[in-house]
Amino acid sequence: MGVSLRTPYGAALHAFFSPSALRHPPTRRLSAARRTADLPTRGEVIKLALFFLLAAATPATAACLHYDPQTVTLTGTLIITPFKSPSGETIHQPVLKLAEPLCVDGRPKAAYDSKSEKNVREIQMVYADYPFGARWHDTRVTVTGKLFHGFAPLHHTPVLIMVKTTKVTK
Repeated sequence: MGVSLRTPYGAALHAFFSPSALRHPPTRRLSAARRTADLPTRGEVIKLALFFLLAAATPATAACLHYDPQTVTLTGTLIITPFKSPSGETIHQPVLKLAEPLCVDGRPKAAYDSKSEKNVREIQMVYADYPFGARWHDTRVTVTGKLFHGFAPLHHTPVLIMVKTTKVTK
């Protein structure tokens, strides 16, 4: 009973997988040089292993941050950004522009923080009391606080941070 393989390699596959070839596999012995010619060398195996280890450690697969209660420390450039309020007036809010994008894992059962976010490059900064003015615009800072997902009209980025501390960095 023959198998019909309709591929560009059909004849070769048919010859390889034909019933007679499966019943009578080739018994020809290969020389030692021929047996090892197709095997990777030890160096190639080590290079391949290193490649996969390094690929696993890249930022694309790095662990994501989490919303509150985890406290995070982020460094970026503080930009005072104008936004339109729901009433139409222009308000200025501090936004942390990150040098590298990050991701935040949502909590499935949370009311507001259930949504995960990827490729986050800007985070609106929320303060209990606004500690600075326009002089901080375009300043590199390190902030520590707790992340939360935007849920109100005044939240202008998907991820926000309730800031605990702000320090100017070089």
